[in-house]
Amino acid sequence: MERKALKMSTRKLTAKAVDNARPSKGRREIADGLVPGLYLVVQKTGAKSWALRYRNPAGKPRKLTLGRYPEHDLSSAREKAKEALANVERGEDPATAKKAQKAANADTFEAVAETFIEKHCRRHNRTWREQKRMLDNDVIPAWQGRPIRQITRRDVIELAESIYDGGTPIKANRTLATVKKLFAWAVERDIIDADPADGVKAPGKEEKRDRVLSDDEIAALWMGFDAISQPFGGIFKALLLLGQRRSEVAEMRWADVDLEAGLWTIPAEDVKNSQSHTVPLPGPALEIIQAQPRVEGARFVFTGRKLDRPVSGFSRAKRRADEASGIADWTIHDLRRTAASGMARLNTPSHVVEAVLNHTSGTFGGVAGIYQRYRYDSEKRHALETWGAHVMRVTGNAPRAENVVDLKEAG
Repeated sequence: MERKALKMSTRKLTAKAVDNARPSKGRREIADGLVPGLYLVVQKTGAKSWALRYRNPAGKPRKLTLGRYPEHDLSSAREKAKEALANVERGEDPATAKKAQKAANADTFEAVAETFIEKHCRRHNRTWREQKRMLDNDVIPAWQGRPIRQITRRDVIELAESIYDGGTPIKANRTLATVKKLFAWAVERDIIDADPADGVKAPGKEEKRDRVLSDDEIAALWMGFDAISQPFGGIFKALLLLGQRRSEVAEMRWADVDLEAGLWTIPAEDVKNSQSHTVPLPGPALEIIQAQPRVEGARFVFTGRKLDRPVSGFSRAKRRADEASGIADWTIHDLRRTAASGMARLNTPSHVVEAVLNHTSGTFGGVAGIYQRYRYDSEKRHALETWGAHVMRVTGNAPRAENVVDLKEAG
């Protein structure tokens, strides 16, 4: 490959010159006249990075990559180059040390977990985001920096038990299941010789929940949602009003919402059953969405500190809602179940409720699911508008209309 080096031994680079450097037909290396051996590398694509050319203690020419621009500016590149040259003076070879460190990092649990998510979960599991969330929030912090080969059966048991002792037995079981899949995959890839999670039993006994919030509890929780910080108050309200899954609401993107039509379209790749799903937005839900700040560069409707990632921290937000509302014996999934039950008790046909929830079992299972392509958009809108009006009434946000059904009377 053609390489052009501009000799600038007497002229040092400036921040403006680095920013204005443009690609040519081939790869360019622009030398810095201040630090010997430091170069700005400009690829023909326009990408820029820093490199240091030097001779190691044995006298052999070596090249050390220092990082990309603009993540590393001119000042940062000079500091890294000076540090590397100082190491050479002490008889060390920075390129060899970096290569050894990279090899060591490749075997850490977090590095293997990242590869597992990208090369296995994203390709084969519709729920890969949930698996990633469990690894990021509970597993990696416990084992960060440790070589995966050093993770023992005792470590796996203690991790599962610690999550269980935190009062979340189902979460402990789900996390253990994900960890087991990761280690089994690592064995198949010859990353580890034995699976430390093999034979470890789930710590919690799972019981099917049928918790449905009463009208009084809905009213209390709604006030609790008002009392906690955004965007979680809005997310919890949207979960109750729309009956969709937590991950779907938390990852709602502006590009998928038509505010004028009052319609939210969830892409197939973001849906558990891999089928795109349209959710009519009742008035109260539309108001919540419109109230969210439009942050430049943010894709998600509900944004946190990291604009490029879905919001996280639901456990802490729920605890704050518990304290504000005085109700603690509920789960986030209970909001979805309450919406489904509420629509049914407001005389919404079961097949329409299933259409709102995007269930492919029940009415839409088997042959019916294959040949039934009508998606009940108008019926879904009526169901969600009726349910939204009821929620507004019981929370004191709308006058009671004579034609609105009281769930207590309907039940």
